[in-house]
Amino acid sequence: LKADAAIANLETPLMHTRPAQSPIYIGSRFGADKQAARALIGAFKVLGVANNHAHDLLTAGLQQTPEVLRELGLVPVGAAQATGDPVQVVTLEQDGWRVALVAATTWTNRPPEPGDPALPVFRTSQLPRRLLPAIAAARPEHDLVLVLLHWGQEYTDGPDHQQRAAARRLIDGGADLVIGHHPHVLHGLERHGDGLIAYSLGNFLFANTDERSRHSGVLRVRYRPGQRCPERASFHPVWLGEAPKYAPTPAPAPRAAEIHKRMKLLAKRLRTPLIIDGEALVVQGWPCSPATPPE
Repeated sequence: LKADAAIANLETPLMHTRPAQSPIYIGSRFGADKQAARALIGAFKVLGVANNHAHDLLTAGLQQTPEVLRELGLVPVGAAQATGDPVQVVTLEQDGWRVALVAATTWTNRPPEPGDPALPVFRTSQLPRRLLPAIAAARPEHDLVLVLLHWGQEYTDGPDHQQRAAARRLIDGGADLVIGHHPHVLHGLERHGDGLIAYSLGNFLFANTDERSRHSGVLRVRYRPGQRCPERASFHPVWLGEAPKYAPTPAPAPRAAEIHKRMKLLAKRLRTPLIIDGEALVVQGWPCSPATPPE
């Protein structure tokens, strides 16, 4: 995870003090308190909070999740908005770079309560229309534009036609990376123009015993100043360990081989060949050209 900025989807709403029982009675208590969230410090810089579990702690969770993250020095993306457009650009300034981040989800576990701040929740087919204005506005003032999307069907082998069409339109409209999550299993990587799409990176830390959902990975993307296509994009296989912790670790050789096989097959279907470089899978083929410097 060592990087200038490590980014993840935070599936768990946060509160300063977590309630003793789930307020929506779904069996599992999806929620954490500020003390538990301290474990994110030093590992991640940016957390996407637009996902189907955002309402699991009701209004208090919607409001306190971004508050808790900011108090811990972490950057929330996709937070619910009390007023205005729920699609908001968050700027990460890191080592002289300006990185724009936009996030949205295609569904939530339950509808909002009356008066709740609004999450960026849209159908897949609506994503380009709703997100492209924010992407276009951010493009001239940022070195990179990243889009985080909570979408897709659980335990499938890849994106559907609507996802592929939406992701490509977002890249064509100015995004550099489109990163997806929700299916709990790995989907393929797709190179499109100068951009990269990861339709699902699976689970990373999740108490899920399904064998397929324990195959995971970290996507590392490296850029040089003045270039909008990656100098290197590599996928590093991760294995979620045994119960009860399911702790993520670099995948041991037999598991890495299984993950390599799946990712190469899924990426091939997306016309994006991957090559093995040590323990990683590498995307190749970008004809990088200098980008217009930010104004």
